[in-house]
Amino acid sequence: MEDMANVFKMKVRKPRIKFKPALFLCLVSASIMMYLIIDVPISYPIPRHCQPFQMNAYPFINKLNNTSKTWVQNTVAARKIRKLSSNCLPTQNTLMVYAANNNVDDIDFKQGFNPIEYIAFLYDGKTGTPQELPAKFEKVKRQHHCAIIGNSGILLNSSCGEEIDSNHDFVMRSNFAPIESYMKDVGVKTNLTVINIEKIRQIANILSVGDFKDPVAKMMFRRLKFLNDSVVWFPKGTRFRFYIRTKLQYIAKQLKTKYHLPLKIGYSWRNLEALIKWFWSMQEFYTTTGLNMYTVATTFCDQITLYGFYPFHVDKDSRRIPHHYYEDIPYEYDNKVHSFHEEFDRLKTLHTMGALRLVTDRCNGDKPSTISLPKK
Repeated sequence: MEDMANVFKMKVRKPRIKFKPALFLCLVSASIMMYLIIDVPISYPIPRHCQPFQMNAYPFINKLNNTSKTWVQNTVAARKIRKLSSNCLPTQNTLMVYAANNNVDDIDFKQGFNPIEYIAFLYDGKTGTPQELPAKFEKVKRQHHCAIIGNSGILLNSSCGEEIDSNHDFVMRSNFAPIESYMKDVGVKTNLTVINIEKIRQIANILSVGDFKDPVAKMMFRRLKFLNDSVVWFPKGTRFRFYIRTKLQYIAKQLKTKYHLPLKIGYSWRNLEALIKWFWSMQEFYTTTGLNMYTVATTFCDQITLYGFYPFHVDKDSRRIPHHYYEDIPYEYDNKVHSFHEEFDRLKTLHTMGALRLVTDRCNGDKPSTISLPKK
């Protein structure tokens, strides 16, 4: 009896589970491999006939004095850039704008094919290109004069609004920057707006909550309606960046079926940053939205003018310049993500050779002159 009592007094020990690092690493590796096979698109090589632009191939014919009277266009350099960029970034793969007559289910923002999908396409005798997607896409027409509007505070008190609206056939802006209260300086015309990941999340959240009495939501929805039938374009990765593809699908469905806004939504078949960085021989980690817009615009624009591109805190007259024309927030231009000064140097060089017009001063409303230099 005493032995039985001792048995019942014994503590019941919980079974110990030994942590096996090797097994854990195998499970993690298997999960990552499955994710790569299922969801990550295959890496496409640099397109055939794609070559980088040589910055020192043309003479400098302008100074960075941005009044319209003194700038002249080098049409030879502009055409060369358009030819090279069109080989690297063809608009049918780069600026894929969903047509209005698409079924909602076909607006899926599919970007690339994972290895299993790609093998299936090859097995079916297809090529695995965006032209074989069920959705219908609109082509951006060739434009003569294009304007790209950055968000730098250099635009404040510039009086460039009339020039932007009157002298350009196609105007590109970014990230739903406010227009209504700044029309004198930034104009009102908008044909295409580029958005980033943060704006996609914000818009998706606003549409899901549906509380348009909230000041932020009310402001964002007003900006969406203000764009009318312009194009909203997302040029970055859609498959493995925090489920951005799903959010884009949700936004498109809500705008098309619930709110009936005539916005057109576009995206790119591949993430463009690495290719654009290679095209301009850049060393930065990520290219900026501004450089992405300009590079793609060269494929369908004959002449391009940039406004609101100025990565400095003071101008040539020692006037303090806020980071954005619509808000004064602290920002450090020397950072590890974007190389603003390196990009600005590229733009200045392109301006001096006459390939683009870079406005960093007040506008006077005159149209720039144009010349064509003889070919070498």
